[in-house]
Amino acid sequence: MIHKILFYFLSILIKSYLTLIELLPYLIVGTLIGESLKYIKLHRLVGRLCSSNRLLSTLIAAVMGIVSPLCTVGTVPIVIRLVYLGMPSTVFIVFLIASSMMNPQLFIMTWGGIDKEIAIARVLTILAFVLLMGLVLRIIPEKYVLNKNKLEEFMKLSHEEAKVNVSFKWKQYFINILKSLEYVGFYVVIGIVVSAAIEVLIPGDAMNKLYGQHKLVQIIIMSFLSIPFYTCGGGVIPIVNAMISGGMSHGVALAFLNVGAATRITVLATMASIVRPLFLFIYILVLITFSIGIGYLYV
Repeated sequence: MIHKILFYFLSILIKSYLTLIELLPYLIVGTLIGESLKYIKLHRLVGRLCSSNRLLSTLIAAVMGIVSPLCTVGTVPIVIRLVYLGMPSTVFIVFLIASSMMNPQLFIMTWGGIDKEIAIARVLTILAFVLLMGLVLRIIPEKYVLNKNKLEEFMKLSHEEAKVNVSFKWKQYFINILKSLEYVGFYVVIGIVVSAAIEVLIPGDAMNKLYGQHKLVQIIIMSFLSIPFYTCGGGVIPIVNAMISGGMSHGVALAFLNVGAATRITVLATMASIVRPLFLFIYILVLITFSIGIGYLYV
């Protein structure tokens, strides 16, 4: 019994080490790029690029949201600036949704930790989803979308609290890199260990039963499982990679990643502070339906 436990422990340790060595360069490069992009004044750039054309504005806001390296909570000051600039609700809500689902670091880690096909597919499906949400926002009257009282509270923040960008300083830049690596790295290591444990401990028959079901059933199950289990974007990469290695299709993986990224507690809590509960419910419903549909069609 002891020998068996020791064998499992060593197997998990070796697999975790090999996965970490493989994923570490992407984590470091992604962090370096992400920290560099934080010094770009995104709120001004979005405001300058967005035109009167609603579709073009929505697309630009979606792209800038994906490019933004800030966490979901960190986008709130940018949203406030966009409100000050007089941007329509479509622009800043789309920016918030896109930035919560993808950032440069996560894209690079998905590329290296899973494969480039999934990384590109994530970006394209996120763009399609936020454009769909832009259409939904045009249909629903703004009074049913925005929580004006909460927005006014945010807009009363002091200048220092609302400040997003600071002047570049090498010392602070490297300190931020180390903090980011510490935070993301913690979840990545947990994800690596969990993925190794899945490969070592879960029998192949059990995985085959799940992946042997109808594709639509797989997508629905994994989409809903992603809601409680998706904590950190970087941390979930090795887990998804392990499940793909076990037989999970790319369509199922895509649905899992998209639903999980957009329904994390931090994302929903941030959105709940800006939008009304009815719109939040519509957002989740559209997200899950869209992700299941895209996952089913994706080959």
